[in-house]
Amino acid sequence: MSFKQTAILGAALLASAFGMSTAQAAGSTNATFDVLISINSKCLITSSSAATTAAATLTAINLAAHDTTDTNVTGSTDFYVLCTKGTTYTMSMKPGNSSTTGAGVMLGQAPGNSDSIPYQLRQTTATGTNWGTAAGSTLAQSSPGTGTAGTKYTVFAVVPTIPAATLPDNYKDTVTLTVSY
Repeated sequence: MSFKQTAILGAALLASAFGMSTAQAAGSTNATFDVLISINSKCLITSSSAATTAAATLTAINLAAHDTTDTNVTGSTDFYVLCTKGTTYTMSMKPGNSSTTGAGVMLGQAPGNSDSIPYQLRQTTATGTNWGTAAGSTLAQSSPGTGTAGTKYTVFAVVPTIPAATLPDNYKDTVTLTVSY
């Protein structure tokens, strides 16, 4: 092999070692594709502003022990609603007797006790608007969810008067809070 042939062969080997080709590329083509995701509207009812899972049971309104002569017995509990950003929602509350105006009845828990104690669910304050399921007693959230922190709400239970002939016992009712979005 002559010096000239050796030099050409060496140059070709060196070019191929560095990814160079003595032949020209014929051409190229491009295509595009999308990456997609859909975000669902969602709301959670929680017992904390930082919670990321729904609470099956919220903190009870415990009105404590009272005499039958006590009036305007009031208690409250807080809850939070966390909705995806831009999601508007409405809240309603239904006592165990299915009252649409939030007028509930706590029932005696002892066997044979048929006594009951009426109460009223209220929004904002103990003297605020009734909180139920009927028109005018639901609460519409005017600003939509932020997706980052729950909005705090307080519900009040007010017992205007305790019936005088009420048996000493523990009384209870279960309220259902519904968030519609």
